[in-house]
Amino acid sequence: MRLSTCAAILAIAGLAAATTLTPLATNDLWVHLAVGRETARELSEGHGVPNEERFSFTAEHRPLVPHEWLSELLFYFGYRAAGPVGIQALRLLLVLLMLAGAGAAARIAGAERETIFWMLLLLLLAAAPRLIERPHLFTYAFSTWTLALLASDVRAAREGGIRRAWFLPALMTVWANLHGGFIVGLFLIGCFAAGAARSAWKAAGQRHGRPLRRRSVRLGWILAASVACSALLNPSGPALLQLPFQLASSETVTQRILEWRSPLSGSYWSTVPFALTALWAVMLAGGFWLSRRSGREKEPEGWRLPGLLIAVTFGILASRQVRSVGDFAVFTAPWMATALAGAWGSLRPGSLPGREILPAGTAACAALAIALFGYPIRPHSRVHCIPPLVAPSTPVAAAEFIAQQGWLPPEARVFNSYTLGGYLAWRLHDRARILIDSRNEAYGDELTGEILRSFRDAAVFEQALERWHPDLLVLAWRQMGGNSPVLKKLAAAPAWSLVFLDDGVAVYCPRERATDPLRFASPVAFDLRKIGPEQAAAALEEGRRLSSWQPEGVIATLLTGRALMVSGRKQEALQAFERCARHDPDSPALWGMLAAARNAVGDRDGAAVAKRRAELLAASGPE
Repeated sequence: MRLSTCAAILAIAGLAAATTLTPLATNDLWVHLAVGRETARELSEGHGVPNEERFSFTAEHRPLVPHEWLSELLFYFGYRAAGPVGIQALRLLLVLLMLAGAGAAARIAGAERETIFWMLLLLLLAAAPRLIERPHLFTYAFSTWTLALLASDVRAAREGGIRRAWFLPALMTVWANLHGGFIVGLFLIGCFAAGAARSAWKAAGQRHGRPLRRRSVRLGWILAASVACSALLNPSGPALLQLPFQLASSETVTQRILEWRSPLSGSYWSTVPFALTALWAVMLAGGFWLSRRSGREKEPEGWRLPGLLIAVTFGILASRQVRSVGDFAVFTAPWMATALAGAWGSLRPGSLPGREILPAGTAACAALAIALFGYPIRPHSRVHCIPPLVAPSTPVAAAEFIAQQGWLPPEARVFNSYTLGGYLAWRLHDRARILIDSRNEAYGDELTGEILRSFRDAAVFEQALERWHPDLLVLAWRQMGGNSPVLKKLAAAPAWSLVFLDDGVAVYCPRERATDPLRFASPVAFDLRKIGPEQAAAALEEGRRLSSWQPEGVIATLLTGRALMVSGRKQEALQAFERCARHDPDSPALWGMLAAARNAVGDRDGAAVAKRRAELLAASGPE
């Protein structure tokens, strides 16, 4: 292997690490771990894979189709082996397998190494937001290796050799137990079967027509065997084939979950990933056109039609679902490489030694930039690499606080926000039951819709409390917004007291159970001006409590800093605000207080800078 090729492989692997190793932020991960833990326990006791809901009090014992049980088990074993590091390692491994499969498929189809490296670079940049710690990564890895096997079969149709496509039914059997995206695998095989049938029809009566006809029949049998294996060799049987279509047709999923909405209906179309995927589509179409126009196609017969079918299908899906934007790039990756190879040949025939150096250098620079400055979702919004291993938005502190409440009854009922259910189910499995989590199939459209309405409508919220009689309320207050009618109702409600607060989560308990409720901090109507010298000592003590839950948190720092300011300890307040601003630089309230603290110690220029920053942040959107 040439030195330039080794350098390109290492650079692509480095870019994969930079785009993949971000803090664990998906709420789905934790419920997958919880299900994986239950599956491991049941299997170790000689029982089958769990097929009912076990974590909530709203859908307890509801029948489920365990469509991701094997991936959840693998995630759980990874976490048990090394904690968050184990999840990150498994995540990176799956992304590298995806890249290797895409590269292998493109190479088998005739693409040159240089164009393969360019394709992998663009793929990582376009699909980066989808390379998250969820079971669909198994679909990404399995889909590219399915394409590699199918590409091998295309080439073998003329050249002879091993029919590797016969491995596909076994691959589909494993895939069907890992993730519902196995339907994609069946579609890919079907596209190649259609391509084989067309090639056989075109070659009818020609000398090479017989092997093409045999390949067409073979792929038909492989498709049938794959459908049968995936439908029968799983814990749920044929019901597994229906589940992906049921989820895709769910009103709750398609209308209320952001990733299932059209990228054109919201602001996602203005993001960097969407722009890169649109560029990918243009380059793919342009490469196809240039290579066909010049007559320098490098791919074998039967390769182009499947690519067109896949590109059109997932292009349409990408215009309808945010989640399919990254899917489009992954599933069309080998054709991007062959299209680029054909286009390169039409524009610049010939070869230069060491041409892999250019994509290697570009990938290395991109990896370094992302590692230092983060991946830009939008011009002013970036996803940064680890550390921390777990995103601050994960309700770790709130769950630990709840776990320490000795007064909670066995299997306490926790009325939680949709995005918090996964981690609470994972952490409190032996202490409490949750209201809801992100497994939409576990709750159904009607129940999910009712629960989601209760977080927007104060009257529905009150009815839900009367119906479910929860022991605790655990709310993602920042997602609900400072003007939330539910939060305002709770602030005025005599029956509930705020006992925990950080920058994302508020915990309320019945007033008779609140031994030390919060007096000053609040997710609504948090007016620091009400804290004067008389309240300074109590506010400072409460601020320290908040800091013990979330060091350098904005709410804790605002309260502590204000208490220090009115106590005359201005320099200490300034230091607290400065530390928090370095940790969380996007809070307009924090920068406003920092401006006041700088002004109080005589730093007029610094106060003006902080004031301008606060105004810019306030103008850019809600905090």
